[in-house]
Amino acid sequence: MATTKSSQAAIAIGITGFALGLLLPSAFKPIVGSQQSAQRDGKSTRMTSSRGERANRPWLDSSMTKDRQLAAFIDRAAHLRPHEWPSFFLAHAGSAEWSPLAAQLWADNDPAGFWNFLRESDDLVALHRWAPDLLTTWAKQDPDAAMGAVVAITDKETGDAFRRVVIDRALEENLEKGLELVRRAGDFNRFSWSSQPWIEKDPEAAARGLAKLEMKSEYGQFLTRATQAWAAVDPQKALDWMVHESPHDRLRFSIGVLDWMTSGFQAAAKVDPQAAKQAALSFEDPDERDRALAGVISSGAIPASVIPELLAGCSPYAQSQAIRDVIAHLPQNTPDDLDAAVMVLSQGPKSEKTLDTMASLASRYAKVDPSGSWEWAASLPDPALRRAANESFADALQQSPKVLADKAATLPATELSYKFFQNILGHIQEDQRRAWINQLPNDRADWAREALEQMKPSSP
Repeated sequence: MATTKSSQAAIAIGITGFALGLLLPSAFKPIVGSQQSAQRDGKSTRMTSSRGERANRPWLDSSMTKDRQLAAFIDRAAHLRPHEWPSFFLAHAGSAEWSPLAAQLWADNDPAGFWNFLRESDDLVALHRWAPDLLTTWAKQDPDAAMGAVVAITDKETGDAFRRVVIDRALEENLEKGLELVRRAGDFNRFSWSSQPWIEKDPEAAARGLAKLEMKSEYGQFLTRATQAWAAVDPQKALDWMVHESPHDRLRFSIGVLDWMTSGFQAAAKVDPQAAKQAALSFEDPDERDRALAGVISSGAIPASVIPELLAGCSPYAQSQAIRDVIAHLPQNTPDDLDAAVMVLSQGPKSEKTLDTMASLASRYAKVDPSGSWEWAASLPDPALRRAANESFADALQQSPKVLADKAATLPATELSYKFFQNILGHIQEDQRRAWINQLPNDRADWAREALEQMKPSSP
């Protein structure tokens, strides 16, 4: 095998270290750079001929077919003893073609040895390059050993990433074992809730298992996704579990305000709205009933005529949240669409969030039917809703100052506000604002002047 004097010595040191049961931390970097060393040392460093190298490593013989090269490489790897793997791997570390295969074969053959080599090499780049695939392989073979290795990592970011690799692979292979590792893993400093195939594989088992995790477990957040997936394929069984079997008291404090239940009932209602409605109304606990009904209402599968009945079973807070969820999923492309959204909105309690939703609908109406916007605002069923719509139109329509002056002069006082005037003044040049105000009736002009004063930045 062709090599340089310096790299040959380093390989010998590495092999000797493995024979003694030791790994030298400095062994990895110098040997990985052997190709660069060979270029620096020049022709005088060549130890063997290219013929000898092809004899020792026949997979490098360009006259062989790719299949024969691959077979030769795998055959050589199959006969390696544990202490021979480091030098074999390092001999191909600079090859984009052979290094991934060498890494995979080493991981298949001796994952613990490969892990120890990477950990003791003191090369974080190499560790992060090879460890994820290694840990995936190791977790499939021996998840307990793989977890034992990664929990010993002291660097928080690296430890978080590697524990996720081991746990996620274990969950795919054996849900029970994976959840056991979740409990063993402890807290995560960084965590993402990306798609997890193990949930889709058996959502019922995933939901039941996740519901038993400790309160602080980040993996408990996957319960929302699991209940959604389960309810979508077997709504009746999922509903029965959510109503009668799930550990409500503990989960209420560990996973938000029962958002997993809202998601589960929402998914069930899309498949079987009547069963979801009956199950939601069966809750005696008001918090649980609120979350369940919020899911049913926001599913979009409940007729508008039934919504008032369901809202009557919710607390005011849950009513507002459910209504906002419903409106968020309603079409808003025509005046009729927006009329339907207002009808739903008007069925709930009045609050700041209700008015914010009304303002959002009005902004949408200004785009759908700008010429009919003010008339639409006048038709709304409540002065507070009309005021919120007028505030929005004063900003969104961007009409001429004269048109807006006419509106400010003629709209009922109950449908005006400081924000209405401020939205208009915000579109008028500063040196023209006083003149615009002076053309208003006295009571409206005084109101507009106060609104303008409020717009001035406060003194430091």
